[in-house]
Amino acid sequence: MFSIFSLKALIVACLLVWASDGAAINVLTDFGARDDNATDNSVALQAAFNVAPAGSTLFFPFNSVGVYRLSAALLVTRDRITVKCSPGTTLYWTALGTGVFQGYPSKVGIQVTGHQFRLEDCTLRGPHVGVYIDDAYLVTVEGISTVNRLQGLTVLHSEFFDAGSGGLITSFVDRVFIEHSNFHHLGYFGAMFNSSNGGKVVSSRFASIGPGKSGNQYGLSLTHRSAGYSSDPAAGTKQAANPFCSNWVVADNEAEDIDWVGFDTHGCYECSFTRNHVYATRQGISVSGSSGSAAGYGGADNSITDNFITSARKDGSSSGRENTWFGINANGGLIVPSKRIKITGNIIHGKGIKDNINAGSIQCVFCDDVDISHNSIYAWAGIGIQISVPAPTTNIRVAFNMFGPLVDASDTVAWAVGCRSCGYMTTGSVTVVYNALKALGGVAARIGFYSLNFSGDHIITGNDFDEATVAPIQILNN
Repeated sequence: MFSIFSLKALIVACLLVWASDGAAINVLTDFGARDDNATDNSVALQAAFNVAPAGSTLFFPFNSVGVYRLSAALLVTRDRITVKCSPGTTLYWTALGTGVFQGYPSKVGIQVTGHQFRLEDCTLRGPHVGVYIDDAYLVTVEGISTVNRLQGLTVLHSEFFDAGSGGLITSFVDRVFIEHSNFHHLGYFGAMFNSSNGGKVVSSRFASIGPGKSGNQYGLSLTHRSAGYSSDPAAGTKQAANPFCSNWVVADNEAEDIDWVGFDTHGCYECSFTRNHVYATRQGISVSGSSGSAAGYGGADNSITDNFITSARKDGSSSGRENTWFGINANGGLIVPSKRIKITGNIIHGKGIKDNINAGSIQCVFCDDVDISHNSIYAWAGIGIQISVPAPTTNIRVAFNMFGPLVDASDTVAWAVGCRSCGYMTTGSVTVVYNALKALGGVAARIGFYSLNFSGDHIITGNDFDEATVAPIQILNN
């Protein structure tokens, strides 16, 4: 039966097709959608997206109970489409629809293949509560390749939860801006960006991610598709077919209750993580090399500055993740080390692993041209700052860092600064200057600076390691 709503929708559709550029569409009054938390709006809303010309805004008003139910993917193919919701309005998928991402079948809420998509003031809810589901995303945004990329993605004041994999995932998308948004209770990650450039994520929250995949969970991840990377002639450069992300700012965000990493990269160029707060994660911020076929490659020109990282929950209570792995991890690769890394002004509490030389509050292994300075480390275990030398020409500076009390007096490692593989260096330099042990009435480190097979040009001076219980400096040469 042809209803009055169908007739009205047909008239609106005809008018929109004739529009030269852009339209304001009310999905409730123009296409008969219902926010009653009962009607399946999949067909009506896809019809709205199908006829909306480039530059249109689709408005989801709060009219009844503010919940628009869906059971299929919404496909957004045109450019400059904005989805805007009234405060308190939710798009709720009782089942995610069929989509494609990176050439593989996926389960998706909104699939975007147009430039400059914009999402404002919306809550997106999926059907998966407390479980991991492969390739299940609330929003995907994807360009075609590294030479045929999408331009523009904006997410403002929006919320993503209850999807089996993640809230938002991109591939080959440039000029991304995420602000004041909340990603929580998602199976694998909050937001993940693949080979995407020129992004900014600010004043947003990533929390309660899990149970994860293969033991991994991420609040935010800047990554790339690593399959076949090592066989790419341009591997280790921005010209690779699936390059690392580049030119990102991740600032003033919060991550909490994630059993692996709060903020992560799998290789990155010119990426800055600053003034973020990380609570109750195993690793706070990992700006490291990649994995899989790209495991031997690190990024370059990255900075991790003025962040606060603690193993405790935001309310100060125990998370069960005390002294597990790293506060900051900036490791590179054996083929291409991480280069020109700045790690300064961070406060790290409750990181490193007791009796373990492979975990520290700050770790920069296979790194070159590194500045680790003005960091404050408390309630630590294992190694405070761990560095290693990936090449004979390595240059590393560790300066003006403060090491507070250890968490456990029985820790058999307890090095404030540890340099592994330092015997490999010939023409480079390691500079360790003006660092200080300050147990503050607690347990002091065993050793201020420790190195095995130290060689090359090195400067170790001006440090206040007098509180060390075994030796201020210990260098062992085989």
